[in-house]
Amino acid sequence: MHIAKKWIYAKPFVDEPTLDNFQLVEEPVPELKDGEFMIRAHYLSVDPYMRIYMLASPTGSTMIGGQVGQVIESKHADFPVGAYAFAQVGWRTVSVCDPAKFETRKPYVLPELGSLPVSLGMGALGTVGNTAYFGLLEICQPKEGETVVVSGAAGAVGSIVGQIAKIKGCRVIGIAGTVEKCEWLREIGFDGAINYKEENIEQALRQLAPDGVDCYFDNVGGRTSELVQGQMKQFGRIAVCGTISMYNASEPTRVADPQLTFVWKQLVQEGFSVHRWTDRWFEGVHQNLQWIQEGKIKVRETITEGFENMPRAFIEMMKGGNVGKAVLIRRRYSTGTTVARKWIYAKTFKGEPNHGNFRLETEPLPTTLQKGEFLAEAEYLSVDPYMRPYMLAYPEGSLMIGGQIARVTRSENDHFPVGASVFGQFGWRTHTVCDPDRLEKDKPYVLPDFGTLPKSLGLGILGMPGNTAYFGLQELCQPKPGETVVVSGAAGAVGSVVGQIAKIKGCRAIGIAGSEEKCAWLRKIGFDGAINYKRNDVYGELKQAAPKGVDCYFDNVGGSVTETVLKQMNVYGRIAVCGAISNYNSAVGKVTDPQRQFVFKQLRMEGFLVWRWNDRWLEGIEGNLRWIREGRLVYEETITEGFERTPDAFIDMLRGGNTGKAVVKVRPRTKMVLARKWMYVKRPEGEPKVTDFSIKEEELPALEAGDFLVETEYFSLDAGLRGYMELGALPVGSPVVGMTLAKVIESKNDKFPVGVVVCARLGWATHAVFNQQKQKELQPYIVPHVEGHSRAIGLGPLGLSGNTAYFGFLEICKPKRGETVVVSAAAGAVGSLVGQIAKLKGCHVVGLAGTEEKCAWLREIGFDAVINYRVGSVREQLAELTPRGVDCYFDNVGGELTELVRERMNLYGRISVCGAVSSYNGKPASVMDPQRDFVSKQLRQEGFVVFRWLSRWMEGIEQMREWLEQGKLVHRETVYEGFETAPNSFINMLRGDNIGKAVLKV
Repeated sequence: MHIAKKWIYAKPFVDEPTLDNFQLVEEPVPELKDGEFMIRAHYLSVDPYMRIYMLASPTGSTMIGGQVGQVIESKHADFPVGAYAFAQVGWRTVSVCDPAKFETRKPYVLPELGSLPVSLGMGALGTVGNTAYFGLLEICQPKEGETVVVSGAAGAVGSIVGQIAKIKGCRVIGIAGTVEKCEWLREIGFDGAINYKEENIEQALRQLAPDGVDCYFDNVGGRTSELVQGQMKQFGRIAVCGTISMYNASEPTRVADPQLTFVWKQLVQEGFSVHRWTDRWFEGVHQNLQWIQEGKIKVRETITEGFENMPRAFIEMMKGGNVGKAVLIRRRYSTGTTVARKWIYAKTFKGEPNHGNFRLETEPLPTTLQKGEFLAEAEYLSVDPYMRPYMLAYPEGSLMIGGQIARVTRSENDHFPVGASVFGQFGWRTHTVCDPDRLEKDKPYVLPDFGTLPKSLGLGILGMPGNTAYFGLQELCQPKPGETVVVSGAAGAVGSVVGQIAKIKGCRAIGIAGSEEKCAWLRKIGFDGAINYKRNDVYGELKQAAPKGVDCYFDNVGGSVTETVLKQMNVYGRIAVCGAISNYNSAVGKVTDPQRQFVFKQLRMEGFLVWRWNDRWLEGIEGNLRWIREGRLVYEETITEGFERTPDAFIDMLRGGNTGKAVVKVRPRTKMVLARKWMYVKRPEGEPKVTDFSIKEEELPALEAGDFLVETEYFSLDAGLRGYMELGALPVGSPVVGMTLAKVIESKNDKFPVGVVVCARLGWATHAVFNQQKQKELQPYIVPHVEGHSRAIGLGPLGLSGNTAYFGFLEICKPKRGETVVVSAAAGAVGSLVGQIAKLKGCHVVGLAGTEEKCAWLREIGFDAVINYRVGSVREQLAELTPRGVDCYFDNVGGELTELVRERMNLYGRISVCGAVSSYNGKPASVMDPQRDFVSKQLRQEGFVVFRWLSRWMEGIEQMREWLEQGKLVHRETVYEGFETAPNSFINMLRGDNIGKAVLKV
């Protein structure tokens, strides 16, 4: 149950408000109902309008007003937990909101503000900013060159009105009440400022606006307005926003009747409340945000700290004590380097996690700590399999759970001194303020002295995974010397320790893992046997490795592996169930009911969570630490560097990419990135040679705004590159061009966060810095993930090759159902896709390729007929296989083959010319002049480069992705390995060594 504090209107205002007008009370916050959300105030607004509006409210009412807070509980899909929202809920710390019950001023989630403080959601990027934006532009409608006067100009609204008027090309004069305020107005661009307390407004205004005033934005009323109206021009416009001069007076101020002025000058005056533009609210917010980001609007806040000081902040604002927006902060938060970054569970896991499941947010940290608190800065984060099922119990918007090793940087707790290294269940966040006394469980603790061992072990063998192994094996399995212990998930953080402890206890240890590399490591650290379950003979290999059966089974996996091990358990066997990795990313698989084994073998199976041994926690750590120092326990870590790559590390760990414990080092190495790239140094004569290329190294610059740094995983090997070299389109001395699939490893671009995989025209290089705005041709784009396919599809069907096939065939050939399509180089990256697209369009497809293996593969993927152009007469085979002639020809080759196909073309046939492989390594072949065929058959032939469809690039990618997911397209890759092998691999590809897409894995 939450308890809310709130300020109530205790006594009616008479003249200037006093502290007696307010009373602080508490009340319980009700449980949420469907459609509601709960918000905890971070910033609260104090505004002049509250003074007059509250006169209509009975005493005992909650003081009115807006606030920006964080959603802490939610049963409303539009208000996820963790989001920052604006709500008109008054002066209170915790509130329950049902947006449907708000007739006006409905709550809303703040737009993404980047590095700007969320308090602006009440000011320049909220009601205040919109009051200025719509009030000035819709009512005053200022024109370039006009003179605009603003009263209350140093306030929240007035200061923005003046700056918008400047943006619109006006001359702006502000009226304010102190020298300091007037100086600030000049700083932010006002052309003149009048201190109404020390200057004669009439004379000063006549001097600053000798031609008169066109627009007046009035926040004040009274004598000030009378004087400004006297200097208005013909057809002047007045927007009446407030009447501050009268808020604290018991009687309205009396002024000269302005009627005559309005008649003779034909003035227009209109009062307004900003909520008349509710339907355009975000137009104003986004425009003001853009102006702030461009530096055209500057904002200032007068911040009072402490909810208990709300009345004082209000009273001071009413006296004119604020400059800019008057804001109260419940507790002061830093806007400097101690802003925490945190990963949010943005979307419920379904199947394998992906980057769309996570969202990176920031959170302000308090500048002062309360008694018992300490501030911890994360050094290492843990990523563990249990997080996958556990997070399903959390609502979207929750902080990702997990342990971390952190360093105490500030402290008001003697047990956690500055400089101490601590373990805490703080989740995926960079900084945490913690008061251990407020935690019922998962209390943080100071790490024991590890000596020269790395602190990251506190997340692994000397932390939760180590204790899971230590207690889970010894307490549940209770292994005896000579017994056989089997461990699944054996190369993971827990399993690798379990097997070694079993060896320490005199047992025979057999591990089950998912790769030969992992199995080799298990044998290296002392396992007696290791089984790669992906060889699909776990039963037979286990029978051989454990001929006397299995006494203890430490199970991290479940599923079919467990079913197989249970069949070989001995009588009185013991099974410790630690995890169920086989089911985390998919539906629970079905296995044979093990009931019979449990009865006749009298087996004992027990599941556990390591927290049951919390009272013995340090016993496990000290035991494992002792064995490490004795050389009886060894460990391995898979370390991912950079907080931004935490989701990447998590996803990779669930795929089995780690050996030992998977951890994230929050701060990556700061050394300069050295990129290597292949240069084109000599023009080939005939077939290219390795000596036509050389490697160059260069240091990459630090990132600027909008930049992102990528690390290459694959680059494309394309026959078209040889054509570029031959034609001189790639000058000697240039970097080798080509498409690249790369992972973002550092970013200052929100569209390309760390961890995403992008396709870009980087060429044969290991690293590059990109700025999307500076790319002239193909913009980098994030490659969609397709289940069951390697990432390299981003260079094939979901990249340049796919779009070459998609647009080059459909836009130029325009195939019709029932037509005959011929494709040359049909077993290549482009040709194989063209043929399959033609089949999808209902065509009869004939492919030309150069080996029997390639021809066989083309038949497998659905080509109706295939010709090995190196065997027999191509002319005769074409005549036999295209009895009704050829309607469309997708030509990757040129030369004699093209001549033979053209003979078979029908009237109005279409030829799409994609490449000229036959000419790349030598002089163009001599062929018959095709003029007669073109005239008599009215053929249409069109060459193309795929970049002509840049504006529709993602259309092709999305359609190819859809066909892949539907199983309508088959893709094949020939993968060459090693950056240094690039020239040789390219030469082999030109010789026809590849089937499907040729890529190089860096």
